[in-house]
Amino acid sequence: PKDPLAATPLTLPETLDLTRPGDPAKQVQLTVSEPERWGHCQPLLETAGKPAQTFPYQGEPALAAEAFFGCGLQAHTVAKDGRRFLVYALEAALPGAKPRNLQLVAYDASGELRWSHRFARSSKSGADFVASHRDTFIADLAPHLVCTGSLWESGIDVECVREESGELAWNGRLPYWSGIAPQGLESSLFVADLSGLRQIYPWSGVERHFQKLDGPGGRASFYETDGSSLYFSSNRQAPVTLSAHDFSSMKRRWSRTLPWQLDATVSAALPEHGLIVARHQEELVGIDTRDGSARWVVATGDHTPKIAAGPKSALILVRREEAPNLLFALDPRSGEVRWWSEPPTGTLRFDVESGVLLLGSVRTIQRAPLPPQEQ
Repeated sequence: PKDPLAATPLTLPETLDLTRPGDPAKQVQLTVSEPERWGHCQPLLETAGKPAQTFPYQGEPALAAEAFFGCGLQAHTVAKDGRRFLVYALEAALPGAKPRNLQLVAYDASGELRWSHRFARSSKSGADFVASHRDTFIADLAPHLVCTGSLWESGIDVECVREESGELAWNGRLPYWSGIAPQGLESSLFVADLSGLRQIYPWSGVERHFQKLDGPGGRASFYETDGSSLYFSSNRQAPVTLSAHDFSSMKRRWSRTLPWQLDATVSAALPEHGLIVARHQEELVGIDTRDGSARWVVATGDHTPKIAAGPKSALILVRREEAPNLLFALDPRSGEVRWWSEPPTGTLRFDVESGVLLLGSVRTIQRAPLPPQEQ
């Protein structure tokens, strides 16, 4: 009998060109704030050198989103019950040096400080730190643990603390490169190295399960996650396939053969819309996470686009060399343009948090209310 999980070809819909302005009837004018510069996160979140006893932006989610976007907060997550965990870099002791160590802080739903935990990164310094550091993460493993740490080119440093008290439960090093930041699900951590998906017991770092990937991985291959699955495509074998690997079952859910390789450096997961967005050359493909089908394809030009989820749309910032940049809102299922706009000149990145559109240039941040079509 035919294997129900055998790879099937990816059928691509017609490409929509986003390198030019869209339908004038769908254009919206953004009402943007004055540009503002934000410094380091630590002064925003501490009082007299210690984490603030009350979350500084309690009751002001839009302002918190702008502050964190502007100061470059290392990691942040809010649980369904309102508990908040955030990680920020502690400023270096020597003037001019880059921040090294991290502070993990927990607030309850009312904004009161529960505990804080300092995470030392003194093993890396100078040029080695800059060259090796890849990312910082938080993984909420409610109800017992919350884990944080750093991804390096040579491995992952992890510290897991007790959710109720902030006391250290386990710390250690996972001695391999991972294509995703550690994800927390069902009391386990999940990482993906060069050869497989690994389920890690967060009380000891012991590996619980291992699932081999569909081909050799590494920095040139495609990795993406929505927090419940790994989406992987090896760029070191033919035919090229894209597969979904479920964290809970540690099994492959679907696999698609692709007509080309995926860009390993540009992708996004939009779990609220059941999408991952992948890039090939100058095109983005919206892929349904349920079955791997292609919902839409858009052309974005040769500059790196930025991707984020709006409440109702998949948002794409298209950068252009000799014309204003364009921000498009696509229907997540059909790829139809719902609205588009010209963001402020110099916009290089953006995000949507707490009902606010955040726009960043090299040095400044601006915010704008979401258009009515997005609310």
